Amino acid sequence: MAELQKLSLKQLTAKQDDPLGIQLFDTATRPFWIKKNGTDLDGQHLLTYVIAQQQWISEAAPDRGVRKTDAVLDIGAHTLEPSAKLRCAAPRNHQGDYGGA
Repeated sequence: MAELQKLSLKQLTAKQDDPLGIQLFDTATRPFWIKKNGTDLDGQHLLTYVIAQQQWISEAAPDRGVRKTDAVLDIGAHTLEPSAKLRCAAPRNHQGDYGGA
């Protein structure tokens, strides 16, 4: 994970600061707006961590990731309680039933 974070950090480029306290970063795959200052990590290092974590997950469980034909609903990270997010994000099994909590 640490190596993925180092690689991710090298691929980030700060492009723009906004008076609202957010910052625009270019990454290897797409741009991201993120809060510049945080409690535990600043925006740059939080984004680095999240990108590295997603890369690690996709390498550890390649059959569980989003595929080109999947529809993705972005519900936002802070909109639902954790169990509701699990139900929304749970993959369907071969019968079309949803797993999760």
